[in-house]
Amino acid sequence: MKKNNLKNYVLKQRTFFLIILTALTTVGCHDHSADTINIAANKWLGYQPLFVAHQIANSGHHAKRQHDHQSELEAIAHQVSASVLPSASTVMRVLGNQQLDAAMLTLDEAVQFMDKTSMDLCIGLVLDYSDGADALVGNPDIFKSYNGKPIRIGYEPTALGGFMLRRSMEKLNIPTTSIKPISLDPNDHISAYKSGQVDAVITFQPYLNEIKKMGAEVVFSSSDIKNEIIDVMVVKKESWAIHKKHFHELINILWVAGIDYIQKNDERATKYIQSLTGTTEDLSTSFQGIHLMTAEDNIKILPQIENTSIKKISEYMLKAGLISKPSSLTACE
Repeated sequence: MKKNNLKNYVLKQRTFFLIILTALTTVGCHDHSADTINIAANKWLGYQPLFVAHQIANSGHHAKRQHDHQSELEAIAHQVSASVLPSASTVMRVLGNQQLDAAMLTLDEAVQFMDKTSMDLCIGLVLDYSDGADALVGNPDIFKSYNGKPIRIGYEPTALGGFMLRRSMEKLNIPTTSIKPISLDPNDHISAYKSGQVDAVITFQPYLNEIKKMGAEVVFSSSDIKNEIIDVMVVKKESWAIHKKHFHELINILWVAGIDYIQKNDERATKYIQSLTGTTEDLSTSFQGIHLMTAEDNIKILPQIENTSIKKISEYMLKAGLISKPSSLTACE
């Protein structure tokens, strides 16, 4: 038994090392010239408008687009090196290794990352907010009639995963001593619940819909904590100063084009999202509970994020011991 455990441990460590090596190699192989901005994100659907637009622009298939707009998208896409990485943890690790100019993260992940690294970041774009797309899903009876046995809850051990775990337990009035948190990569959420490794899992779209199809129910979601789960594109301030023009084009043209493709259920966008996530659902179903924010929306919401959301999340994370000092994160200027 000990030999098997040791063998499994070694295999897991090798797998983890290969994932990180692949991520670093992928980002490292992209163009790091003075005219290119390097950005990465995980598979969260709220980040995908950029990758959808980037993929379509680089494919050269724009039959339904006017020629001048096609050329504009292609030119902007060539200025951006975009990578989808396995998890938020990997994204932050690569950002910390100075391999990126920008990263897409939840606001609490960005706050905690800055606290741990002291990297000078700013918010270039508010991407979306979650209104039910992040959730604790499982057998509701386990939470209604607690029998003293620790509830096994799977979650990704990031700032967001820990934040959702704490907030869900507070809302459900369940002491943390009554749960057994189990670290899971998002790609393992479905299989862990299906195999009975966990009683419930904190997950997000599109994995959420797949687990619900197994008979699981949403016990708690981001709709219970309005405007607390916000996604942002954080940028290194030095990169923003150097590439401000490119970032403005990414925000005002490439990002907006991606939202347009998704909202119109563009066939190319559908194929890309389905290939990325492994789901067969249409875009309207996959994006349920995800409110995408345009550049125009940002004019209104960024001051609120700076004056209210960051302060609120920072205060909560300080009390929870997740950060050591109030956050200095602000919008890029």
